[in-house]
Amino acid sequence: MRIERTLSSSKIRWLCLITENDTICEVEIPTYKIITQIATTYGFRVVEINRDEIKNRTLPPDRKHNGGVVKEEWITVFKKVAVS
Repeated sequence: MRIERTLSSSKIRWLCLITENDTICEVEIPTYKIITQIATTYGFRVVEINRDEIKNRTLPPDRKHNGGVVKEEWITVFKKVAVS
């Protein structure tokens, strides 16, 4: 898998991800928590997690929008502390 190769790389020291929670069949999936679990198995530790409420829903004019409304996003910062 590409993510496994990337996270295993000794060149990667810091990782910052911006994610949103998904809803599937009316069940909210906490994406940032799942990604945190994956990252920690590759030697990363969480430095900071922030929730950002989306206030401006303006989309670029060429974007086709078929999904639901994103209410918040999660900014997660990791630092690699061990080589896997």
